[in-house]
Amino acid sequence: MTALKQAVETAFAFQDEAGIKQRIVVFTESIRTQQYMFEELSHAGYEGQILKFNGSTNDPVTKQIYKAWKARNYGKYVGSRNVELKNAIVEAFRDEYKILLVTDSGSEGLNLQFCNTIINYDLPWNPQKIEQRIGRCHRYGQKNDVVVINLLNTQNVADKRVYEILSEKFELFQGVFGASDKAIGLLESGADFEKRVTLIYQECKTISDFTKQFKDLEKELEKKRNKKMDELKSIFIYKTEEQHKSHFNIIMKEIAEYDSQFKYWNSRSIEENEIYPKCCETNTELEIPGIQHGYLLIGGSYVDEILEDAVFEIIDITGKIYGVSDDLARELCEKLQEQCLEEKTPNNQEILSYIDKVDEFMQQKYAESKRTVLIANQKKLDNWLQLKKRGIFAQSQRYIRIR
Repeated sequence: MTALKQAVETAFAFQDEAGIKQRIVVFTESIRTQQYMFEELSHAGYEGQILKFNGSTNDPVTKQIYKAWKARNYGKYVGSRNVELKNAIVEAFRDEYKILLVTDSGSEGLNLQFCNTIINYDLPWNPQKIEQRIGRCHRYGQKNDVVVINLLNTQNVADKRVYEILSEKFELFQGVFGASDKAIGLLESGADFEKRVTLIYQECKTISDFTKQFKDLEKELEKKRNKKMDELKSIFIYKTEEQHKSHFNIIMKEIAEYDSQFKYWNSRSIEENEIYPKCCETNTELEIPGIQHGYLLIGGSYVDEILEDAVFEIIDITGKIYGVSDDLARELCEKLQEQCLEEKTPNNQEILSYIDKVDEFMQQKYAESKRTVLIANQKKLDNWLQLKKRGIFAQSQRYIRIR
């Protein structure tokens, strides 16, 4: 607690000197510890400047903040009650309070990019949980360097060793986004690392036992790190110079092609007085490989008023869709001059059926292009779910012991 008070005082002094709004987030895993910090900091001269949040609405101050927020935002739909509550807490901390005491469960979904200082009163053993804490402030919209202060019992050998691994092996406090990806690369998931550390704490009784077990854990991490490095080296070492040149030339060709396409399409424009949608028929042969008759659909795919994607697709009279490459699109635009087009009244039912098919085709194409992102996010969601399950199980175990 003495160290916490010093950290708060130092952080406020730094923010004041740097012209940064005085705001600090203090993390703890325990609600009882949260209350203890609230009482001690209040007695230390910060009374009325501290807000605590753990996801519950039982606290009278939280209830009052939420009620006032509802009144200010009457008639607006923001989301579920939980989302509204977190919005209310974030706004109150931003506008009225200097210190936010928060638990891991309470911090989920809080966007605190207006605050640049985080104090970890206690550190969880899961690297991903620590990164999530830092990510509350270290996110898009943050205008200042984020300062992370970790409080550590230097007399506890096991705690010191855990901190060294988190800091040096996972590089959690080096200002790098995506540290959890590094953790996953070394130990499948942060929960695995947490489980290993828990076993060490449960099984070891002496300093020498702790030292031996943590050395073994570090060797395992280093072995996995070296394996990743070998995989990376193989990409460079086991390819010939000609293969590298060929790969480089392909990249340069793609860049040149992109640059050419960008300049061309950026120069295209729609006449202001044109009325859309419109239907035209060509009176000349376009010579499109594999198709004699059909439709070329040109336009935009919108969600409300937001343009999601450009539409430039060919569909023949049988309903078969031909993906249009950039080169073919450019060639067709050159051929489709005004003298080649005659405005026609479309068969709306027929056109709508073609539009529906192209819309489905574009959705599938978009989903396919995002497949790797979806798979990566699914893994993150699965890992998050496992963490939540273990957290709930751990809480239930503590509840049983207390009762």
